[in-house]
Amino acid sequence: MSDNVYQPPKGGEVRRLRTLAGLSLKQAAEIYGITVPSWSKRESEGVSNVALSRVEYAYLQLLADDHPEMTLTRK
Repeated sequence: MSDNVYQPPKGGEVRRLRTLAGLSLKQAAEIYGITVPSWSKRESEGVSNVALSRVEYAYLQLLADDHPEMTLTRK
């Protein structure tokens, strides 16, 4: 990963990655151990937006097979 200052993704990018990963709102919330309303705030573009941490964002990129440097493989 780059040493640049982390810029959290905007809500639309979070939604795009969740959709690309084939996850419903409920499935994404379950994976991250939060409620559906809490996940919805991560996809919000408004003042209620809650940013993903660097690790949460990288994991979502991996789930969507959209990470710039890594990929998940099954054992």
